[in-house]
Amino acid sequence: MKVRQCLPFDARFLTLTLTDLQREIYITYGQSASNVNETARRVDKDVGQVSVAVRAIQRKALQHYGELEWDATISEIIEKPLKVLFFDIETSPHLVRTFSFKAQWIGENQVVEYGKCISFGAKWLGDDEIIYYESRGKSDKAITKKMMGLFDEAHIVVAHNGRAFDVKTMKGRALKHNLDPPSPFLIADTLRIARREFKLPRNSLSFLADFLECTPKQSHSNFPGMILWMECAKGNEDAWKEMKEYNIQDVLTLEEVYFRLRNWDSQSPNLGLFKQDTVKVCPKCGASGTMRKQTPVMTQTQAYDSYICSSCRGWSRGRATILDKETRARLLTNAR
Repeated sequence: MKVRQCLPFDARFLTLTLTDLQREIYITYGQSASNVNETARRVDKDVGQVSVAVRAIQRKALQHYGELEWDATISEIIEKPLKVLFFDIETSPHLVRTFSFKAQWIGENQVVEYGKCISFGAKWLGDDEIIYYESRGKSDKAITKKMMGLFDEAHIVVAHNGRAFDVKTMKGRALKHNLDPPSPFLIADTLRIARREFKLPRNSLSFLADFLECTPKQSHSNFPGMILWMECAKGNEDAWKEMKEYNIQDVLTLEEVYFRLRNWDSQSPNLGLFKQDTVKVCPKCGASGTMRKQTPVMTQTQAYDSYICSSCRGWSRGRATILDKETRARLLTNAR
C-alpha cells in the first residue's frame, strides 16, 4: 500500500520512534480532527510542512506494521473535554429617520445609529453557572471580546437562529472591532432543526418551548415589547434587570428545547469525534456503549448498518457499506 495522502489520525503511531516535532505535529493532528490546515494553524507551521510530516509518520507506520488495513471509520482523536455552549444575544434596535410609517426601504442616509450587542447569556453543557454580560456604553467591543473568548473555547455552540443571526452578528461585531476570529466550532441551530425535520405551526423558541412543554421564555411583564429595549437605552435600571432575566431564561429554555430536538436532528454535529472510546459512540448525544444494531438502512446504491441509542433514542448509521463487491457491481441506479 502506498501512502499518498494524510489519512485519519491513528493513536498507535505515537508509539513509533518520532522526532519531537513529528510527535507535536501528530498529536495536534489528532486534536484537530485530522485536519491538516487546522493543525498547521495550531503548531504555527506551513500546511506543506505539516502534510510532509504526517505522511512521513504514516510511512514509518507502514514499514513497522508491514500492512495497514485502513478502515474508513478511523477517526480516533486524542480525547479532549467536549465543550458545548448554549447562548443567546440581545441587540439594540437600529435608529432611523423616516417620513412614513408604511413598509419601506430604509436608505443609508436615514440611519441615525446601527444596532449593536447589548447583552448575552450563555452556559456550558453540564455546568449550572450562567454567564451574563451586558454593554451599556457606546461601544460593544468589551462584550464582543467576551463572546469571542467563549466561541474560542467551544467545540459546539447551540443557539436559536444561531447560524443566520446570533453567530453572524457577533462575528460582524468582532470584525468591526478588529478582533481575531475564534477557533473553528460547529453550530447546532434549533430553528434549523425545527424547520428541517418538522412541519410545525411556528418555529419560534417561545412556540417550541410551549409545544414541547419546556420552561417558557420570560415575558416582558413590566416593559412589554420594544419598550424594554427603549428603556434600557435610557439607562433604566429596572429595565436592565428585566433584560438580564429575559436573556438568561432564553438560554435555559434553549437548552431544554435542544435536548427535546436533538435525537431527531439528521444533521447533528457528530459528538463521537470528541470521544476516544473503543466502542461505538452515539453521534447525537455522545453516550458510549448505548448503540444497538438495527436492520440495515439503504440508499440508492449502498446499505449500511444502522443503530439506535438506548440513551437518547436517536438513530445513526455506519460509514462503511456492508455490501460485497459483487453486489455493488451488479447494482444499477435511476437515470435522469
